[in-house]
Amino acid sequence: MATLQDIVMPMGFRNKNCVSWRENRIKYNISYPQMFELTVNFSKGLHELDLMPGDRVGVYVKQHPKAIPVILGTDNAGLQDMPKDLSSTEEARKIIEHSDPNIVIVENRAVLEMVQPHYPKDRIFSIEPIDGIRSVDEIFAMGAKSHATIPKVDENDIASIIYTSGTTGEPKGVMLTHGNYMSNYESVQRRIPLSSNDKFVSAMPIFHVYPRAVIMDALILGAETYGIINLKTAPEEIKLESPTVFPSVPRVWDNSKKRFNEVIRERGAHFKELLKKAHIDLEKYMHGETDPKKFAEIGINLDIQNMLSGNHSFKAWMIHEALDKVIYSSIRENYGGRLRDVISGGSAMSEHLILFYMISGFNFYQGYGLTETAPILAGGLQDVHNLSAVGPPLDNVLLDIRDNSGHRCMPGIDGKIFAKGPNIMLGYYKNPELTSQTIENGWLDTGDIGNLINNILTITGREYDDFKLGNGEKVHPREYESLAEDYEEIEAAVLVGKDWKSPAMLIYPNMSELKFMARRLGIRYNEESELLLDPRIQTVYKWIIDKINDRKEIRYKIHDFRLIPEIIITPTQKVQRGKLLEKYSAEISELSEAINK
Repeated sequence: MATLQDIVMPMGFRNKNCVSWRENRIKYNISYPQMFELTVNFSKGLHELDLMPGDRVGVYVKQHPKAIPVILGTDNAGLQDMPKDLSSTEEARKIIEHSDPNIVIVENRAVLEMVQPHYPKDRIFSIEPIDGIRSVDEIFAMGAKSHATIPKVDENDIASIIYTSGTTGEPKGVMLTHGNYMSNYESVQRRIPLSSNDKFVSAMPIFHVYPRAVIMDALILGAETYGIINLKTAPEEIKLESPTVFPSVPRVWDNSKKRFNEVIRERGAHFKELLKKAHIDLEKYMHGETDPKKFAEIGINLDIQNMLSGNHSFKAWMIHEALDKVIYSSIRENYGGRLRDVISGGSAMSEHLILFYMISGFNFYQGYGLTETAPILAGGLQDVHNLSAVGPPLDNVLLDIRDNSGHRCMPGIDGKIFAKGPNIMLGYYKNPELTSQTIENGWLDTGDIGNLINNILTITGREYDDFKLGNGEKVHPREYESLAEDYEEIEAAVLVGKDWKSPAMLIYPNMSELKFMARRLGIRYNEESELLLDPRIQTVYKWIIDKINDRKEIRYKIHDFRLIPEIIITPTQKVQRGKLLEKYSAEISELSEAINK
């Protein structure tokens, strides 16, 4: 397969379900023959609108599954899709002015209200019915009656212009070709053993390059994808649908694990009873712990240590079997009982969280990449003995680690990550200067920091996030933040301290754990924000900071912290560091004055 057109034709010959989802608890399905028909009809409908190859279609849709034939139909017609989840009228203005789309597809009225002030009404089509706005079904209907011939596309033709600001700021239009996408999709399938019998589940926004890769890989395989539209009902829907493959992002896996704390809390006492019946010396392992949840957590940590050390003794086996019977099996049941592959991408995931899912009985895969790389550069099945590593580069990708002078780093030495391969973007739309700064002689500057040992990639930071303390020493914030986010009491953490004597941390608490602590401590409150200032709650988080500072890998101690009431995240659940630092500038100034006085 060379282009996205090559995905379309085989769909018509598969007599099975392609995509399904629920709205208001009603399940909807699109079969493969229906997906083929919708995609081809949309392609022809675009030509009936007098759109030509190379024209641009703005697809401002977040979750709706009908965006799949819209995007693939656009690519199949030789046009360029420009997907984006718009967050404001101002963002809509910037992107529309820069991209100059020939037509625009909106998901609903809320998106229409952002777009309409900046774009002609007669060229807007909506997925959801809106009075006075043309329906996207009009394009499908025109295509169904059309006798137009769909022109052949080339692998070097632009398929998408994806606007991304990531965590850093102003949107950039990433130009990805048909060849960029297809080379990456096929390489990923050589890395992860998947088949047409698999069932994918995706709760990620469809406009982003990562979930797009998930959907396209499923279409190439002939597998089914279940899309989650309402995140509030995600746990219930996942259990009902029993997927075999679940690609998502670290924050989702972290939040899921924290939800399972209720399972651990409920089943800890039963686990203790099973060990008693097996005559396991509880005192030796559990240090007299009586709280069921703490007892179970100690057991899980011991089980993980046994896995890491290769301890296959009878006692180790009994502990694992007891945990599996009362806790791990329940976790697998919550995912429907068939989940085999857990895939994480979008940002780094903590080692403790990886181990939790591995010990629970799942294959754990990690991937690293960018929108600019369509999207995967490296990854694979997680090595339990090298948890900090992402994995080897894909078979058609080259990686190079360079120091500040541009020289190649020795194995294991951190430097900036450069990548080369058929998946590297064409460049940034209407921005040749930024393109030349980012790509030189085919090598893409990722902006990430890492190292290679035996061709295994480890990510250690991001160039734009790293900062120097007042003494000139460089700090990698993610090292600190990952350690903090390992604690169930912490949802997200951001390290600050550029040019300071010592770093400090902004902490967004896990609100469900915060309320649980309040009940245990007998704290009365009206608003959750009141808990952030309570001295007893502050003491708990001070204890966590002290534990982090005791870690041997922590070179510069966290001097102080502030609990914050909310975070700002990207659609793929990464903290938007720049916007967060701006929002909490007063708290940061207060920390700075206290530390640097």
